Amino acid sequence: MNNLVLEESRLEGVEWYKIKNRPLITDVSKMITHFYENYRRGHFYSFLKKNKNDNLAEVKAFDIVYYEGSNQDNYKFFTSHYVGFYNTAIEGKQISLTIIPRFGEKVSNYLYANALGVYLTDSTTSISQDKFHNQWFLALLWVGALESAITQAHIPKTYIRESKNLAYFKGRLDVGKQIIHNLTTPHKMYCQYPKLTYDTPINRTLCKVYKILKKTDSPLFSSSIQGHFSMLSDFGVRDEISMREIENITYTPLNRAYQKVIELSKIIISQKGQSNTTLQTSSMGQGFFLDMSEVWESYLYNKILSKFEGFEVRNCNLDGDDKIFRDEDALGEMRPDFKLMQGNELVAIIDAKYKNVSKIKEISREDRYQMMSYMYRYDCHLGIFITPNAENGECGCEEAIIDNEKKGKILIFSFPLQWLDKENTEDFHSKILELEEKMREKIVKEVKKYIETIEKP
Repeated sequence: MNNLVLEESRLEGVEWYKIKNRPLITDVSKMITHFYENYRRGHFYSFLKKNKNDNLAEVKAFDIVYYEGSNQDNYKFFTSHYVGFYNTAIEGKQISLTIIPRFGEKVSNYLYANALGVYLTDSTTSISQDKFHNQWFLALLWVGALESAITQAHIPKTYIRESKNLAYFKGRLDVGKQIIHNLTTPHKMYCQYPKLTYDTPINRTLCKVYKILKKTDSPLFSSSIQGHFSMLSDFGVRDEISMREIENITYTPLNRAYQKVIELSKIIISQKGQSNTTLQTSSMGQGFFLDMSEVWESYLYNKILSKFEGFEVRNCNLDGDDKIFRDEDALGEMRPDFKLMQGNELVAIIDAKYKNVSKIKEISREDRYQMMSYMYRYDCHLGIFITPNAENGECGCEEAIIDNEKKGKILIFSFPLQWLDKENTEDFHSKILELEEKMREKIVKEVKKYIETIEKP
């Protein structure tokens, strides 16, 4: 199988790779064309979490990867901020594209765990990158989607019609079967009655995947997840289901939270029985991508922003009504990432930028204009960027004063993930917790300093 492994971008949304392996180029160019066609047909999905009401959203194929060729032996491949894999079979040959994260395993796994709400034991930080694009990556996303579904919705259940010969009356009498079975035994009644069951297609799908994954990826399963499936087993939920039954699952407002985890389940079930480095593919291809900018945004909120002392940070992506344009169909959805509140007063607009910048002058003109538009829309005079790019082991901070009567200011805080990724730190978790605390203190200190300056007469 031909496998092209790239790395998500370290630059301003752009990363180029020059490939000179002509046979690989031929296969991969066909595969990427296949990928684009599948995207246009709507057969490809991304694990996106824009707001709490969203279902799976289609990826923007050209945003993930594309290529240019100066000649037949030299192609350039472009990547952005997505990580994941896509596999397909073309002319009887398996071809695979894998995009791995820019950071090493410890940093990447820590981001995943805290963004997706997944418990990762220390042993999972040593997963080798050649496994990234297959079952372990899918298992990680699957557990995160399951945790989210369990917290958002009740366990799926339904009523089935039970028919039994009883010594007492229940539901309604099945006259036909009563005559056949109880004509000579009038003390018994053949009844039909509704029975509550948890043996639904959704639960059976989840139990089947859990059975597959626990053989190789058991460190991903917390005690609460294990307890959940133990409970389903006690409720009589089977762990077998056909792909046709899964495809026929109907989603309602009561179970829609499970759609993401079921989509992942279909891919995992389809690769059952394959080796750790291959993925069984259909004519439509299979793949899954994770938007690392969303992982960064979710990580910041869960570990840093939500713990500010004296302030409240509101996640605008969890509030579908908080947007710039009313007619989002015509102009596109646009909203800030976070709003920093002190009581009912808006103090700052916060934008999480998963980009390789640490200074104001390195921020693109487009991003600066976007921040200014947010500040204008909400009549707010403090804008904050947060990036993962400090390189010296300290939480960085730079500012730019806006030349107007309001004494507006834009701050950029850089978190030293890139430095931590390069350091051979023995106690990784203690160090990153220390850096997170320093980042919280630095942001709060600078915000309070700004508030004091505008309150002075």
